[in-house]
Amino acid sequence: MLIKNDTRLKRVMQQVAKQALSEVEEQIKICIENYVRQYYTEYTPHQYKRTYQFLRSITKTDVSIRGNTISCDIHIDMNLNYSEPASDVIDIINQGYHGNKSIKGTPVWSVAMDKINSTNMFINGFKEALIKQGFTVV
Repeated sequence: MLIKNDTRLKRVMQQVAKQALSEVEEQIKICIENYVRQYYTEYTPHQYKRTYQFLRSITKTDVSIRGNTISCDIHIDMNLNYSEPASDVIDIINQGYHGNKSIKGTPVWSVAMDKINSTNMFINGFKEALIKQGFTVV
């Protein structure tokens, strides 16, 4: 690839970073989903039917470029169909409770964030994605 000016260099580097960020975003989403699956295996409900809505609510956005900023977002989609307000159900799940506060399990969001931070998943994943694209990262 021939890069003749700063504008072209910036565009190429943005696309490289966008691709790398997209890969890292997917890795982080999978990490969170794995903790949700772990949470689901800890308890079998007897008073309600599990719908797996929470697992499907882990959402990622497309990576976007605005000016010099490249960003993405991973979040819990709050448009859930529970008998209780979705925010209450999500709070209970993220505190690690099953159905109510008497059955303790994995506090999904905090455990996932601890794993992401302790393994430096973002930086390490970004480096790996750049290496896959042919860059030397030290």
